[in-house]
Amino acid sequence: MIEEEEELRIIKQIFLIIKENIPDDCRDLVINRLMDRIMDDIKELGVKETMKKWLGEEDEELFIVH
Repeated sequence: MIEEEEELRIIKQIFLIIKENIPDDCRDLVINRLMDRIMDDIKELGVKETMKKWLGEEDEELFIVH
């Protein structure tokens, strides 16, 4: 099971990756929408299930390694 501190670190990393990879012309809109949707999923599903939803394929198992 992922500890709370580790979950926070993972969430921060995901948001940093999003911020660094969104084009400047739509940065604010896309970042705000994505972050809101991801945070809603985290509240509803938890970090691990949210990562599976956003990063995994349907028939693929997702391993979180740090």
